[in-house]
Formats: sequence, C-alpha cells, structure tokens
Amino acid sequence: MSGQLPASRRLRTFSLVAGLMVCAAVICACLWDYYPPLPAHQRLTIEFQTLCPGTSEPLIVTGVPSGADFLFVRHIDDRHVAFGFDHWGAGGPTSEPLRIEPGKRHQLEIVLPALAAVAGNPYTAQSNARVSFDGTPVVETAIAPHPRRRSQLWFSENPVGGSSCGPVSHAILRDAQGNTLVGNVRDVLTRVDRLTGWLRFGVHQLIAAVLLGLATTLLIRRAARAWEMADVSRLRRAAASHRWFLLTAVPCLAAFWWVVTCGSGKVLYEDAFTLFYDYQALSLLDGRLDVPAVSLSGEAFKVDGKVYGYFGVTPALLRLPAAIFGFPPGLLTRAALLTAYAGSLVGAYLLLVHATRRRGAQAGPMLTVLFTLSVGLGSTMFFLSSRAYVYHEAIAWGVMFAVFASWFSLRQLAEPERRHWIGALVCGVLAVHARPPPGLFALSLLGMVALVLLIRHRRQPRATARFLLVGAAAVAGVLSFNAVSYLKFGSFDGCPLYRHIQYHAERLARIDGKAFHAVNIPFTFSTYFLHPSVEFDPRFPWIAYGVRQAELGRDAAKMDSTEPTTAITATMTGLVVFGVFGLTLVGRRQPERWAVLCVWLAAIPFTVALCAAVATSQRYTGDFCAFLYTAGALGAAAVTTYARPWRALALVCLTVATLWSVGVMSAMTLRYQGEMVWGVPPEGLERFQHLRTRVDGWFTPGARP
Repeated sequence: MSGQLPASRRLRTFSLVAGLMVCAAVICACLWDYYPPLPAHQRLTIEFQTLCPGTSEPLIVTGVPSGADFLFVRHIDDRHVAFGFDHWGAGGPTSEPLRIEPGKRHQLEIVLPALAAVAGNPYTAQSNARVSFDGTPVVETAIAPHPRRRSQLWFSENPVGGSSCGPVSHAILRDAQGNTLVGNVRDVLTRVDRLTGWLRFGVHQLIAAVLLGLATTLLIRRAARAWEMADVSRLRRAAASHRWFLLTAVPCLAAFWWVVTCGSGKVLYEDAFTLFYDYQALSLLDGRLDVPAVSLSGEAFKVDGKVYGYFGVTPALLRLPAAIFGFPPGLLTRAALLTAYAGSLVGAYLLLVHATRRRGAQAGPMLTVLFTLSVGLGSTMFFLSSRAYVYHEAIAWGVMFAVFASWFSLRQLAEPERRHWIGALVCGVLAVHARPPPGLFALSLLGMVALVLLIRHRRQPRATARFLLVGAAAVAGVLSFNAVSYLKFGSFDGCPLYRHIQYHAERLARIDGKAFHAVNIPFTFSTYFLHPSVEFDPRFPWIAYGVRQAELGRDAAKMDSTEPTTAITATMTGLVVFGVFGLTLVGRRQPERWAVLCVWLAAIPFTVALCAAVATSQRYTGDFCAFLYTAGALGAAAVTTYARPWRALALVCLTVATLWSVGVMSAMTLRYQGEMVWGVPPEGLERFQHLRTRVDGWFTPGARP
C-alpha cells in the first residue's frame, strides 16, 4: 500500500493528463485541415508555352460559385495577352494587350486582397487589387473581395465556374522560390508553411485549445468532488419531481426540430439569409464591426463605404468558438434556433418552479403540462421554427436570455441579500444585444426589482447604495445597445433608416425618416392585442391569417410595413390566461404580489416601443414571450392558492386556452412555412404539400390517394 499514490494526488494527475490530451487533440484537429491566409502582395513568375487566341485562363481563383474572385489571363493572339480581374456579380477591368515571349519567365507582381480575406487575418474591406508585368503596372481596381474559407483557393485552376475564364491554365505560374503553383492551396503549402501560418494566424485556436484543456482539468476535479458528496437517492427524487416537465418538453423540442428542419432532420444546413452572425463573429475576432456585403444582402447599412447590420452582437458572440475553429459560415442557424428554444423551455420551467415553490408548494402535473405546452407549442417561440434565418434567430436568443434574466430578477426580489442581480444583468445585456424589446423588458424588470428593494430597505444605507447601483446598472445595460450602435453607425439610433440601402427618399418621406411614431400606437396595439385576424380554411392546417387588418388608428398611423399578424390574445391564449390569473395576486396580501406588479410594470416600456414602430409582423409577437412566460409562471402560482372548486374551474379554463393556442400556433407555423415565407428549401415546400394532400385525403371522402 505504501507504493500507491493518495487518491487526491491520483485525481490531480489524471485530470492534468486528461486536460493535456484534450488540448493536444484540439490542436491536432485544428492543424488537420488548416491553411493560413496568404499575403495579398505576391511576387511571381509566369511562363507561356503556347497561346490559344480568344480564350481566357485562370491564374488565381478564390471563393465559391456566386461568391468568387478571379485573376485571369486573356490570350489576344500568339504574342499578346491581357490580365484581368473579375469580382463575381460586379465584373472587373482588363489590361491593355501586353507582348510576351513564349518560353520566357516574365515577372508578375500582384496585390490580390482575396488571398488574405479569410478568418483570423485582419484585412481592409475595400482595397486595391493590381498587377504589374515585368515591372510595369498594367491594371488596378478597387475591390472588396468575397470572403472565403481557408481551402477555397486555387492556382491555375477554376473549379467554381463563371464566365470570366476557363477551367485550367496552360501558363506556368511559379512563386518567388521557383515552386510551381498549380491546384488547390492544399497542394501548394507544405506542412511547415501550415504550422508557421497557424502559429501566426491561429492564435485564437491555440488559446481556445489551452482553455479547453484547462476547463477539462477543472471539470474532472469538480465532478469527482461532487460525486463524492452526492446523495444518489436525493438526486433520484429531484429528477422524478421534474418528470412531467421532461415528458412534455421533449415532444415540444421534437416538434420544433421537425419544423425548423422542414422535415429533413438536417440541423446543420445553409438556409437563405443565415450568413450574417457567422461573418459578424469573424469580424469581432478581427476587432471590427463591419461585415461583408454578401452576409446582409438587402438589409445592409452603409457607413463610410463599410457595411453594417442593425442586428445585435449576442448571437455573433455565441458563434465565436465556431469562428475560431473555422466552422463554415451559414450552417448553424437551425442549431442556434433549437438551442435557444430548448433554453427558453428550461428557463420558463425554472420560473414556474420558483414561483410555485415560494409558497412551499408544487405546480403539480396538470399545471406543469399545461404551462409547458403553452410555452413550447402555444407561443411565438414555436412559430420561429417556420423559417431558419437571421430575423428569427435574433428573437429566439433575445427571448431565451430575457427569460433567464427574469428568473434571476425574481430570485433577487425573494432573496435581497443574495447577488442574483448579477445573473439578471448579464442575461439582460445579452438579451438586449440579441433583440432589444425582450432585453428592454428584462432590464426593466431588474430595475423595478431594484426599486422595490430600495423602498423596502430605505433605512439601511448599505442596502440603499447597493440597490441604487443595481438600478443604475440596469439602465446602463439598456444604453449599451445605443453605444454599440454609435460605434457602427455614428449615431445612437439603433436603426438609422437613412443609412439603409433600401430606404430611398420617397420611402423615408412616408415615415418622416423615423422608425418610431407615437401615432402608430393605437393601430399597432390593436394589431397585437385586439384584432384576432384568424380565419378557418377547409384545407390543412385549417386555420389561416385573416384578410382584414385592424382599423383602429389605421388612417393616422405612419406605417412602413404591415405583414399579416394575429393578436397574441388569439395565438398565445394559454399564456394570456395564465398571466391574467397572476393578476389576482395583486389584490391579495400574498408575497408574490410585488413580483406580479414588477413584471407587468416592466412590460410597459418595451410594449410602447414595439407599438410605436413603423412595422408589424407575426414574428414581432415573439418579443412578448419573455413577459408572458414570467407573468404566466406567476399565474400558475396564483392557481395553486385557489380553493378546490375555483382551482378546478381555473384548470378547465387553462386547458381550453392551451389547446386552442397550441392548435392555432401550430397551424400558423405550418402555413407560414409552406405558403408565405421566402427562402424555404424546395424539398420543405414539397413535404408541406405532400402532408396537406395526405391529411386532406383522410378527411375528404374519396380524395385520399
């Protein structure tokens, strides 16, 4: 026994070795397919053996189809060539004819920004590309290269197509050391080139590998200590107490997964308009906020020749690991939506548990199932599965972080001596930088909680100073969004429409150049709360958007866009009823009444802002989800206080409202995906039509195929 190491020392040794192995494995994985960016400035030689007059041949090609850049040579006759650039979608210049001597090595000096336009290598979005032939500049142009993956670089080959040049080049291209350049960058760079390039440009990956190794070491040590102290029987009882949530949440998550993947099951998939957050993450790694124009299409804001998006930075921050490790852009939006949806389910359930256990009770199976169904299938969060793109992802992350911020805030209200406000502040700031309205609700709730605690502890100087600090931090969290907007647009306005590429003078004049107007509040409030806009359709899924829009305040409103929208009282009915039950606590001397008041008062600022906006859309109703989840959890707590007959009646009302909201929201989601929204993959549209045909066949005599 004396030769054995103590258990604690063995654990430390094992955890350290495991951490080193993880670090080494990550480094090897990074180097496995790593190709560093090349300097934009290159000194080459080119030799022409034979010329094919009237043809063009590739010299350097980067990017992908519809997003490529070309340096090519055009054969004029048997003694003359011309060099040219082509930026896919914009074209480029070609030099004057240049005399060459077959078999002679001519000096070719190039500056091609596309060589350096990869992640981890800061580059100027607008710089000049030029060619010098035998020491004489022959062609130059200002070009913003298409971003490319590390391996999307070819010499003397053109695998991406296009009309500027053919598939291969017969000219011999050599680098400064005399090495022939032909084929993909994989075939050109040596292992030493790749390693030295990684040490220079892959520093983010190196740091991430070290941090992952360190995290593995610490996690193993903490897990071992937790296992030693764990009460297995207690853990089993705790898991059993949450079984009704799990039994309801898992089918909800499965339904979201099926819809967001259009029935294909493919989570990693590049849908239309999903590139922005990936390129924003790459820009953040380079210390910038501007992005390539290709990532925004028609949603670009142009400032001093650079392109910015009005979307917040939180989803891009969450993508930093993917950007660091070179994950292809555009593939993560479905996974992000799934993650945010699952997080929202968990956060809403934590709110339910907190609200009901404050009274020393539990929600019970019925309330848990109804509340989870209302959150998972009967709210706009489920509607966001209809289309995986930037708009929906922003709302999903905003709701998720706002829900967790609300949970922390209510815990702070219940336990003033604790520091739950830190979690509320962090999640609130993340929410406001994902989607401002739910973030504004979350930080307003934190501010209201701070105000209530300040009043309660006004005779305690230290507590007073503390809660004043919390309130000031909540305000600063809201203003941080305007600070980032100033860094992007040179204006504190989070959406300066005059810089938007789609807003011409006539369109701006219709809304006085502003994104918010007080005169819009009656019309928008009616749209979101009063006007059901639901119609029944004999075809699956049987419920459709109403044709008529809200009329209240319509003539006076200065609206830019009014998409078909159904009021939350008609779509999120279950959550609305839960929230109304929560209001019954206000008139009773219950400890939760202050929580209810804080939640409802915190909803006023973001509701006013949303109703003053110049646009309405069904997806914007998702901004109310965090508020409804929080108010609904308190409503569930209120139901547990009712006497038996009243509680039974409340459960009947909640059951009817929940089933209605689940049915309506599911129908709206499927119809929107299958008939209304742009960018759904063709196979997804085909699956919807096939599903409609089959279901209609079951209910229509003689129509079943």
